[in-house]
Amino acid sequence: MRVEPRGINVVVQLWGSSADSPVAEADDEIGKKGIEKLDIVADRDGAYLVSVKGKSKLASGAYEVGLVETRPATSLDRTLYEVRQLRTKFHYLLETDKLAQARELAQRALSLAQQAVGPDDAWVGLIMADLAAIPDAMRIPEEAAAGYERAFEILAATLGPENPQTLRVKSLLGNAYVLTENYLKGDQLLSEALESEETNLGPQDPVVSNTLRGLGILHSDRGDYAKAERELERALKILEDAGLTEEREYAELLTNLGYVYKEQQKFDKAGTYFERGFALQEKKFGPESPSLSKTLSNLGIVARQRKDYGAAEKYYLRSLELKEKYVGTDDFDYAAVLMNLANVYSSEGDYQKALRTHLRAFSIFEKNTEPGQPPFIMSLANIAQTYAALGDFENANSVQSKLESAVETVIAFNLAIGSERQKLAFLDSVAGRTDRTISLNLQLEPDNPQAAAMAAAVVLQRKGRALDAATDTLEILRRHSDPRDQTLLDQLKQATTQLARIALQGPQKRSLDEHRKLVQNLQERKEKLEAAISHHNEAFRAQYQPVTLEAVRSAIPADCALVEFVTYRPFNPKAQTDAERYGDLRYAAYVLHHNGAPKGVDLGDARAIDALVEKFRAALRDPNRTDVEKAARVVAEGVLEPIRPMVIADARLMISPDGQLNLIPFEALLDGHHRYLVEQFSITYLAAGRDLLRMQVPHPSRDAPVIVADPWFGEPNQTMVASAGKPPLPRAAGKAARRSVTTGADFSNLYFAPLEGTRAEARNIQALFPEALVLTGGQASEAALDRLKAPKILHIATHGFFLLDSSRQAGLNKSAKAVETADLLNPLLHSGLALSGANLVKDGKREGILTALEASNLDLWGTKLVTLSACDTGVGEVKDREGVYGLRRSFFLAGAETLVMSLWPVSDNVTREMMTAYYTGLKKGLGRGDALRQAELSMMKRQGRQHPFYWASFIQSGEWANLDGQR
Repeated sequence: MRVEPRGINVVVQLWGSSADSPVAEADDEIGKKGIEKLDIVADRDGAYLVSVKGKSKLASGAYEVGLVETRPATSLDRTLYEVRQLRTKFHYLLETDKLAQARELAQRALSLAQQAVGPDDAWVGLIMADLAAIPDAMRIPEEAAAGYERAFEILAATLGPENPQTLRVKSLLGNAYVLTENYLKGDQLLSEALESEETNLGPQDPVVSNTLRGLGILHSDRGDYAKAERELERALKILEDAGLTEEREYAELLTNLGYVYKEQQKFDKAGTYFERGFALQEKKFGPESPSLSKTLSNLGIVARQRKDYGAAEKYYLRSLELKEKYVGTDDFDYAAVLMNLANVYSSEGDYQKALRTHLRAFSIFEKNTEPGQPPFIMSLANIAQTYAALGDFENANSVQSKLESAVETVIAFNLAIGSERQKLAFLDSVAGRTDRTISLNLQLEPDNPQAAAMAAAVVLQRKGRALDAATDTLEILRRHSDPRDQTLLDQLKQATTQLARIALQGPQKRSLDEHRKLVQNLQERKEKLEAAISHHNEAFRAQYQPVTLEAVRSAIPADCALVEFVTYRPFNPKAQTDAERYGDLRYAAYVLHHNGAPKGVDLGDARAIDALVEKFRAALRDPNRTDVEKAARVVAEGVLEPIRPMVIADARLMISPDGQLNLIPFEALLDGHHRYLVEQFSITYLAAGRDLLRMQVPHPSRDAPVIVADPWFGEPNQTMVASAGKPPLPRAAGKAARRSVTTGADFSNLYFAPLEGTRAEARNIQALFPEALVLTGGQASEAALDRLKAPKILHIATHGFFLLDSSRQAGLNKSAKAVETADLLNPLLHSGLALSGANLVKDGKREGILTALEASNLDLWGTKLVTLSACDTGVGEVKDREGVYGLRRSFFLAGAETLVMSLWPVSDNVTREMMTAYYTGLKKGLGRGDALRQAELSMMKRQGRQHPFYWASFIQSGEWANLDGQR
């Protein structure tokens, strides 16, 4: 029998004389084209009824029914007819949530089909997709993805990649990838499927709604809630227009939309969608359906956030009843609901009951999951929080320490794989853990040395972590190692990646014991390779030693203090809702010495301090301002005076700033006796205190010093008059990455004035270092920098720039997750240096501009000093706990040991005086930090140079030893 639809998608059903449901069903052609074929084997006497109905209840159209032939059934006919019957029963069982029975039927159908038509037939592909729907419904996305992947391969090969069935499975596979957090692959598959479905089936076809649902979940997970809402609303509308509002897909879409609003803390709106979805599920599947459990949990979350704790408890208890009935009380999902229930008790203030329930949940997680898995970590965090709420800080610290160890392992795994954006998003997701540890010390136990030590250790491990992750240190070490180590480093990189992926994916189809054994074996292999390399590779040993409080303290010289500034959000363990848990951003500082316990101090509200910093920066940048000393004193009172008693006996301060503190010279702060900090301390800056560990092993330079000065910028592309010297350049809006018209940053408003004065600067430095290569004019090019091989010194005297428009600034206040979703421009494309040809535009490109992103790819592994004698080379886009994304970041990524950079524009003459004095000190053997300090002290004694504008513009970051490595 054949049915040819004409403008309507149909389902063909065969009914027996006494059947309550169809005996067989044909829905192979899921579009409005193609022919539905239903081969019937009349295996018993009686009447049969064939019905044809539209898939969409509100659809209209025509179809033609025809009987093709009647003949004796073959063995193959009978087998395929049985497969058809099994699939029909399977879909009805799946729709009614009878998953175990459905799986059994699908497995029988698969075995019969493979025997009858072989393993690569379209029938087999369709049944494999049926089987994958079982773990999909049970929320085991890894297993579902594996099944859909094989089904998709078969269908693409047999039916073609554009066949509607192939596209349906492609969409299901994309959905499964999204649920496993493989967003890149999921996005690719879903986007391709959506485009093909809209073309082949039409934009209003119900098949399109499932693909839109997957994209909505993806964008919700990545923080793009507006886009997710649009996609899910459109999917709902498609099903509503088709009259499919009683189907499972519609109920799931309602729940998905509720989740989007829940994540935005729009709990009233979320509750409405959850309630609608729950009512539909309960009506369709009955009050005992296992699928109700997840929606009940969501309703419990909303009720708790509304502070309706009685309702929340009822939802969770009913969810637990269903979990117990279907999966038992030792199941992972059962423990997750228990944890949510415990949080209700915490919100009610019954911390003892909450603790008992949390401990019960944790005992289940401990048996069912690895320490690095999110539920294990979340459970530990809840237990530590509950102990803190009870005032039991000894247990709170103990559990928090165990938690931080697990989090650190997960961070290491996540940073071993993925893009820099993915790494930033992950680091953003664990920021709250760091906030809790700091808060446990500064907010709850400010006098507890154990709490201070734990918080300081966490700050040392995590601050600036993305900078480390962006540097492929293994690859850099490989390039500069002997052949034996190169092979071992390749093996280590492969082993680390494999370990990270397997550890993060979890057991999947393996038992927990098998998974743990595999992870242990991979960990042992990784450690053996590390040990083998460490035995004879000092550079590797320094780079990869564990970051511990003891290791960092041992690297601090006896006369120095390490000051780690950090931003954090204070955490309240007694808060009733998630929105109330974290307070406004604050600054803190931890002071560490070679001996003695670290000490931490809360400095106050970050917005208030940032406002003071901004006023100070404005006063610093204008030599005519008379209020600079007042501004310097006010900032010092906020960030320096609270730690002064801890550093008063030190000769050197190693300062690791955070937030907007990255953009000020601490040298220019004034104490209560009207003395600048530069007069009391030698100061060096670090991205993070753990940099001290890497400084233990210097890398040899390979070339003589290189000085780049007075580039030939070419004819201007605009008529623009610039002031003398190195003026502040006009701020322009960056729109995309450099190197093409459509994906290049917009530098069209920039004009670079000639810098003849920098030739004198170059001559003065070459007189001190006669072996130096000087590149000027047309030789001061980007190509020349690309060819460098770790010169001992790289001095660049030119224009620098930093561009930031208002639209991008708006993105700076978003989380890394949201910034990733918005696909904002890489901030390293907004800072740069002007080199030869920078004013020339060819094919829409500025070939003479070296962006910070491009600078990060220079070969400076072994360069002792990079001096950026240009405007604003130390500024850029500030990310809390990650430093400044700009030239200062890029040159460290390239391998420079030390960077001297500017925080505001200064004239040619002043810069030449400062640089000449600095290099004179270096030639005498002074340290890279001390030489700059002496130049600053000398400058500030000169007539008309007392304002910090003249002497404090340049700061030194990184290694402070002299050029021969002596401190």
